[in-house]
Amino acid sequence: MTRNLSEAACEIETLEEERRKLSKASDKYRRRAERAKNSKERAVAKATKQAEDAKVTYNVKEKGIITDQTQQIMLDLVEAGVPMSRAPEVFHKVANGVGVTVNGSINERSVRRITKEGYVAANLQLAEELNQTEGYTVSSDGTSHRHVHHGSSHLIYRVPGIDTPVTRTLPIMSGADHTSETQVNWFKEHLQTICDIWKESPRASCIPLMSLARLVVKMWAMGSDHAEDQKRVSRLKEELKKLCQYIVLGEDELLAKTQDEILALVIEKAQGEVERAGGVTEYESLSQEIKDKRAREAYEDICKTLGEDIFNGLTKEQQEQLCLFLWGGCCMHKEDNTSKRGYERMVAWWGEQGLPGPIKLMNKDNAAAASLGADAKKRAEEASSGGGTKIVQLAGALFNHKDDKKGHQDSWRFYAEDKLGYRINFPDASNIRFQSHTTGAGELLVNRELYINFLDVAAHRKDSPGLNHMEANVLAALQDIPTLTELAVLALYGQAMSHPYMRTVRGESLDKINHLELGPLHEEIVAYHAKIIENPDVLISPEATYQTGSFDGQVWERPDVVYAIQALSPKLPHLRGALVAFFKGALEAWKRFAMEFQQDGRIANLSEDQRKRIWIHPTNDVNEGSLGGFRVTMHRCPSMTLHQYNAKVMYANNDTQAYYQSLNAEDRTYLRRKARELDSGGLERKRRREIAQGEEAIAQAKKVKIAERNEKIKKVNDILDAVVVRLDVAELKASPGTNKELDLQLDWHRRHEQQREADKNKRCIPAKSKLTTKAQKLDALIDAVNRYNALPDEQKAQNQPGNDDAQTSNTTHLLQVPSLGSGSGVPIKLVSSCGHGADTFDSDDEE
Repeated sequence: MTRNLSEAACEIETLEEERRKLSKASDKYRRRAERAKNSKERAVAKATKQAEDAKVTYNVKEKGIITDQTQQIMLDLVEAGVPMSRAPEVFHKVANGVGVTVNGSINERSVRRITKEGYVAANLQLAEELNQTEGYTVSSDGTSHRHVHHGSSHLIYRVPGIDTPVTRTLPIMSGADHTSETQVNWFKEHLQTICDIWKESPRASCIPLMSLARLVVKMWAMGSDHAEDQKRVSRLKEELKKLCQYIVLGEDELLAKTQDEILALVIEKAQGEVERAGGVTEYESLSQEIKDKRAREAYEDICKTLGEDIFNGLTKEQQEQLCLFLWGGCCMHKEDNTSKRGYERMVAWWGEQGLPGPIKLMNKDNAAAASLGADAKKRAEEASSGGGTKIVQLAGALFNHKDDKKGHQDSWRFYAEDKLGYRINFPDASNIRFQSHTTGAGELLVNRELYINFLDVAAHRKDSPGLNHMEANVLAALQDIPTLTELAVLALYGQAMSHPYMRTVRGESLDKINHLELGPLHEEIVAYHAKIIENPDVLISPEATYQTGSFDGQVWERPDVVYAIQALSPKLPHLRGALVAFFKGALEAWKRFAMEFQQDGRIANLSEDQRKRIWIHPTNDVNEGSLGGFRVTMHRCPSMTLHQYNAKVMYANNDTQAYYQSLNAEDRTYLRRKARELDSGGLERKRRREIAQGEEAIAQAKKVKIAERNEKIKKVNDILDAVVVRLDVAELKASPGTNKELDLQLDWHRRHEQQREADKNKRCIPAKSKLTTKAQKLDALIDAVNRYNALPDEQKAQNQPGNDDAQTSNTTHLLQVPSLGSGSGVPIKLVSSCGHGADTFDSDDEE
């Protein structure tokens, strides 16, 4: 039994040992589980903390005010092309996409005001830069949009710290007309706006003498196209600069005077203003606005008087230096106009040589009229045209019409891709793009067979097979030798002259080529044309290469055009003569359109230092592009106001972002205040009202002129109706009468001749200015009487001696419409019995 107890005790001890081991293991696993749980909780907490740390919150406003950073973001979005109405939405989506929580919101109106702040900042930037620069060039151009005239302007100048000249965009302006005076007023308004915004800003103390006159006198030059209105704008700006030069000289002189001297001048001028108003009482009754305006005018008048005296005391060289003003004509328009003159000369060449020219490409109406008989056919041909430019225009309308619902469009492009492996987009002749005709001519020659084959496909794929009238014209022209000859000349001129010239004047960028340095280039152009006229084989012979044929000696813009012409030239017997005629016409035009570079001109006489300081862009691309961009934007965003567009574009184009970021808190406060002022000023409504009132004023002024001219017509007709017509030649020779009597007789016959013959070239009586002696007048009168007596009775006038119907037959007939205001009838078209105005008989019968 003792043994059993001992064994049981051993077994119990073993079991206890196992229990202890199990308990120890259990504690181990329990502690491990607890540690795992704690570790998981710590990991979750850590991950949560990291997520919270990674979460970024952006506040749109601080204390209810939109932050500067938010304003900058909105400006950058608008500059990038985001519509103002969508800018807040885009901002929120981008922020959420990168894990940023945006607190607060911003509405569309705030974005518009922020954009106006960018406009104010752009004007401040212009003020500072114009103050720093020695001088600037202004360029301009105009167009119409929705029947309203719009004008674009840019300034080009050098700024300290920047090696190349900068180009700054000015606001696009609009008005009731596009006269030269209106364009100059737009320019003055630009500069006055810059001055006003600057003077109201906290920075005004930096440039206390900022004024319109001081900005105008820094104008060195103007660049534009060759239109007469732009040349007149240039002359008016030159006159404006001289006037402002007087004011600046006078103001500097005035500021140097003592207070007593200034007071004496002011009192004298003030007395004159009081007298002008009609006395002290009348002057005091004037509105404060009128008083302020007259005070400014009086101040300018004082300065002008002082300055003119100072200016007259300067040497001629000093005066020329102060009033230096240059004009540069756009090289793109030079090339365009010279090509046009060359083509006109080539068209005339066919008739001069007695050769059949290109076939007439009549429209439907003329083609129908031509089938009615010989006379009708002759008139239809005279009213129709053909040749190289006409076929390119028709092809442009057929293969790449500006209205994408007309013409063959993608049908042609896909056909070309299937046959050639690539699509062909015909040059935009439908929109009359620059160089579209010379480029289109080359395209038609290179792929002539392809176009002919496509027209065959187009004719047979229709429900009723056949070509329409335009397609038939294009097909006929592509197989007409004279038309192909003109296409070849156009294409050759484009490859040899147009493209090389534009490559040269445009260069790599606008700030690389100065128009003032292009005088030698245009001398080379004249020599090049003379070379081709003397030896056209350098262009049209089989051995011709770009080294000898191209103006700049560089590779052809499109070599396959030249190769196609060389292959076709054996079939073009008159290519040489047509080419020479084209170059002769172009040469005459080049000499005329490059006159600013003539040896005794202002540009040629500039010093080397002046050439480096003054910069004129060789082309007017910046304004052409600005107006094109405006039209595209307004088509896409028709509700955008002109002021919103200007604010957006000026901030983007003028690199205003860096300037905007440099402004301090006080400046930004001013930007906000000024933007609110502009936003609440009703600028767009005021603009529309001014245009409407301006158009009405123009109409009223023309009504007055029409009434005055009709009165003159009536007086002339009354005089001529009272004339006793002398139709006996023998009597005239025996007793011709005085010069005045002869003039009256001739005027009577002129009136009758004009009634009979609408074509001025077919009228026989010379203009009054051509008949300077009595003998000449008598001979002309005798010839007129003989022609009159030979007429059938039904063609003779009724105001002959003894005819009581004279007054009825020869009175003036006027078209009447309701007037704009009173409702009474006023004439809008002048139609007298002689067919001309009252001054017809006092001037040459020429335009």
